[in-house]
Amino acid sequence: MTASITSSIASSIGPTIQPENIALDPILADDHPDLLAKYTMDNTSGDILIDESPNGRDVTVTGGLVTRTGIIADGLDFSGATRVTQTPPWGSNPTELCLCGWVQLDVLDNGYWFGHRDSTNDLLQVRFNNTGEIRLQVRSSGTAIQQPESAVVDLTTAPRFLRLNFDRNNDRIELFLDEVSIIVDTTVWAGTISSNEFNLGAYKPALSHEGFMNGMQDEVRFFNRPTTATEGAALFAEVTP
Repeated sequence: MTASITSSIASSIGPTIQPENIALDPILADDHPDLLAKYTMDNTSGDILIDESPNGRDVTVTGGLVTRTGIIADGLDFSGATRVTQTPPWGSNPTELCLCGWVQLDVLDNGYWFGHRDSTNDLLQVRFNNTGEIRLQVRSSGTAIQQPESAVVDLTTAPRFLRLNFDRNNDRIELFLDEVSIIVDTTVWAGTISSNEFNLGAYKPALSHEGFMNGMQDEVRFFNRPTTATEGAALFAEVTP
């Protein structure tokens, strides 16, 4: 099933948070105990993105580290050959995760917000296509890719905030756009999320990478658990255009 959501709808029904309360939410702290890594895209060294959490998970940008105007200061430019490849900032086979950040596409094309595949072909990924769809894809080893409900969204006219909650304990994977839930998968998933390679802006299905996105990412955070609606609202409102 395909849902459709426009920028104006998302802006009108998304959460509202008073500016004076934004800085008070603990989820925004760089030293939050559940924060695994934070990449503002402003702090770089050569082709290295600096992790601005206390955890020191700096990552290498392959294809050239180029910045452009982001939500706050700089964003990372994904030129169609750029990817951020890293050892995932989680331990072996976590049951809970959250990934969030700002994304803008330069063109409608087949590409990935992120892609992860373990050694037994289990995978977790969010991809875009050239018709404006965003799609959550998960697979357990030896099974077909589960493709739950996708959404047609506008990611080209302005940066949009994506937040993915992964909660295997409750069989729920949920994707939010500007804090509006657009995709929910409640299928029992028997796969694993390993410490194998994780990519922002691309996917590695076998020996080589593919699905390079064309656009920008900014203010990327990883947490070791799903974030709540209140926390998501604070993360979104921190830099809402």
